[in-house]
Amino acid sequence: LVSWGSEIGNHTLHHKDLKKLTEDQVKEEIAGLSDLLQKHGITKIHFAPPYGSYPTNRELVKEFEYKGKTYKLESSVLAGSAPYY
Repeated sequence: LVSWGSEIGNHTLHHKDLKKLTEDQVKEEIAGLSDLLQKHGITKIHFAPPYGSYPTNRELVKEFEYKGKTYKLESSVLAGSAPYY
């Protein structure tokens, strides 16, 4: 997909509702998939939250530190059947 020019985004590791998780759990979900994408050479990572549900601390979908590593998301967008809301 990358060789075709497609963007590969982060939609979390286990597709959990981020609003129901602690900050550390949110970080684990986003960081886990970001690490996997980076292993495949994807460095600019865009984010779409599962169920359109942002975490209580919205700063976590911009940039955060987890286990000594800084994670930065290029953008955060809604996707799905009605993203215009």
